[in-house]
Amino acid sequence: MSERASPQPSRIGPYKILDCLGEGGMGTVYLAEQKEPVQRKVALKVIKLGMDSKAVVARFEQERQALALMQHDGIAKVYDCGTTESGQPFFAMEYVKGVPLVDYCDQHKLSIQDRIALLQQVCSAVQHAHQKGVVHRDLKPGNVLVTQESGKRQIKVIDFGLAKAMGQKLGAQSLFTEKGVIVGTLEYMAPEQADATNADIDTRADVYSLGVMAHEALTGQLPFTRQELIAAGELEMRRILREVDPQKPSTRLSGLRDSVAAVAAQRQTSAAVLLKSLRNDLDWLLLKALAKEPERRYATANALSMDLQRYLDHEPLEAGPPSAGYRLKKLARRYRVQLVTAGLVVAASVTFGGVAWVQYGRAVANEARAVQNEARAVASEKVAAQRAEAEQAAKKVAQDKVDQFNQLSAVVRLKAVVEAQDALWLSETDRDGWPAKIPALKAWLEGPCAQLLAQRPAIEATVADLRSRALPLTEEQIEADRRVSPSHAAWQRQSQLVASLRRAQSIRDGKEALVLPELPAALRDADADALDDFVLQRIAMQAKE
Repeated sequence: MSERASPQPSRIGPYKILDCLGEGGMGTVYLAEQKEPVQRKVALKVIKLGMDSKAVVARFEQERQALALMQHDGIAKVYDCGTTESGQPFFAMEYVKGVPLVDYCDQHKLSIQDRIALLQQVCSAVQHAHQKGVVHRDLKPGNVLVTQESGKRQIKVIDFGLAKAMGQKLGAQSLFTEKGVIVGTLEYMAPEQADATNADIDTRADVYSLGVMAHEALTGQLPFTRQELIAAGELEMRRILREVDPQKPSTRLSGLRDSVAAVAAQRQTSAAVLLKSLRNDLDWLLLKALAKEPERRYATANALSMDLQRYLDHEPLEAGPPSAGYRLKKLARRYRVQLVTAGLVVAASVTFGGVAWVQYGRAVANEARAVQNEARAVASEKVAAQRAEAEQAAKKVAQDKVDQFNQLSAVVRLKAVVEAQDALWLSETDRDGWPAKIPALKAWLEGPCAQLLAQRPAIEATVADLRSRALPLTEEQIEADRRVSPSHAAWQRQSQLVASLRRAQSIRDGKEALVLPELPAALRDADADALDDFVLQRIAMQAKE
């Protein structure tokens, strides 16, 4: 374990610290144990001392809020949040004891089909995050862990520290990426993330990262390794990420002649069968996910998952080889100077008749293009309206989840507020010094106390709604609860005594006749207490009749 700037705490709030799981740039993650209200192990993420700048706190809050929105088996859950005694924000989340995706696949020598099944789980979790309006922006095998739950493999997506909300604020503060700073992990980063001036990063950036993970899980190779990118230098690295198309996966793998057999063995197959499996369908599927232009990728993580299923079912894929027009466009971009020069030579040799014909052709093409543009504009307006409606619905669902989470977190803050209140009351020994505590009392009222009071109407409305939907107890349930009470025997005795007094009063009033019971032989010589018990029991039995 590496040395830390501050010693490991023994306890944070209600959590007992067991170990340090890891440290990042802005915080430390501890393995902790929770005793109440449930006993379980949690991962406790805490901002480091001295790292509480506005940007770091905003990113920390953003990750907490992003995780709070998620309700999916494939995404680590948030249980609790609060602050340490030294004022460091923390939140407790599900402790995931798993292995990074690619490492797990290789350690267990999973087949191509089993690897695809895990990739589909990842797509499902990422799709859920996108539906909640959150883009992860740092998907990689290290942030996708595989665990064994009830004998089944289950993935867990973690670390939403770079998450970006679409059309909503996740935290109380806005978080902006500094100009010129690349956010993400180089080898898994989408081309648009390599352009620090590009603020238009949407869910398709995560689709690209999914494509890189699929490429690595299926072929054992990355489209571009970290060493290749770093060795190229920063400017060339950015250009490669934005412009250079990767090789076909089968071509890249077959070029590593000495490694193909080892890669195939980890997938429980031969080199020939593995290369045959990759050629054509998987080649085009992975290249579509890795397209440089976002509009040429799969539109959603779910679309990628569906194409993976079509591959397993031997059905035609959505992916396919690039069109001739697209290849021509890429060729023209690569040889731009040569084509411009050739065009000038051809233009110089064209006759006036040829020029007129070209102009006529351009006029016809412009007219056709105008009709197409008009149709596209109508379609774009329709799509924009549908997307706005879907985003509005996602915002409402997300806000409801945040409100619920804030109500639960108020329980944690209430304990701290009550403890602060107790500390502010004057004791008998320092009564003469109470004026000095007035500012602290005022700060307590205007700060944490006011925040909790502001949440009171929402919490009361929630409680009232739950009570209105609660079912009343039946007579059988009430009687069962009564019998298990420690005071049940005393209550029975008091009931018998009340019944005895009522019967005696009724006899005095002449409403009932006094019937003397015949004493059993065993009670003829009994003491007064035993006779009292016998009489009380008879009276109670008659009262029931």
